[in-house]
Amino acid sequence: MVTNHERAEWAQKALDAFAEACHMVGEDTEIVISDLLCDMMHLCNFEQINWNACIDRASGHYKEELEFENDGLEPEEDEEQAEYYVEDDDKKLHGPFDSYYDACQHADAIHGCVVRR
Repeated sequence: MVTNHERAEWAQKALDAFAEACHMVGEDTEIVISDLLCDMMHLCNFEQINWNACIDRASGHYKEELEFENDGLEPEEDEEQAEYYVEDDDKKLHGPFDSYYDACQHADAIHGCVVRR
C-alpha cells in the first residue's frame, strides 16, 4: 500500500525537477510550489483543461488519502454524510456517490464533467 509519506516524496521529486528546470534551486519551497502551480494553470489553459476541476479532484483525493491512512486528522463532521454527484456537459447529474473518490472515478469515464457535493 502506498503511504502519504511516499506520495509526499514523489511530489518533492517533481518539485525538485521543476526547480532545477526553472533555475529556482535554493528558493523557498512555498515560492517554488506557487510558481509550479501557476505554470500548471498555464498548461491547463493551453490544453483546454478545467483547472478548477483538477483542483477539486485533487482536494477530494487528498481528503480520501488522509482518511484512508488515518494520519490523525479527523474528517469534517458532515464529510461522512456527504453525497457527491457528477455533472456532465449537458448539466445532467450522475450519482449519488458515497465518496469524492468514487465520484471522480465515474467522472474520469465522462470527459468534461464536474464533481459536485
